[in-house]
Amino acid sequence: MTARSKKATVVSLVTVGFLSFIIKLLLFFYLMEYAPTRPNMVSGEIYSLNNHGYIFYVIKIQSILQDALFYAFFIFAFGAAILEQRWKTIRNLFDEMPKKPNY
Repeated sequence: MTARSKKATVVSLVTVGFLSFIIKLLLFFYLMEYAPTRPNMVSGEIYSLNNHGYIFYVIKIQSILQDALFYAFFIFAFGAAILEQRWKTIRNLFDEMPKKPNY
């Protein structure tokens, strides 16, 4: 793998990880606004989500999607961090700064 493709891989993993986290947050707050606050057996909205004491109910697929997006964030972000530690593709600007002289 070339250095350019390694960097593209790390940046892509970070991007996908943070996008999954943002989508999870957007979906959570959307569901919090429109989901019922009491379980509804007829529509299948029996899976509870909790936002600091405000409990609302969603269907099974929405609950699974919330969990999957949260885990995807960690998998992609930590995967990118591990590859970055191994490959050192993104340069550190602090290494290029002049050192402060000791007077």
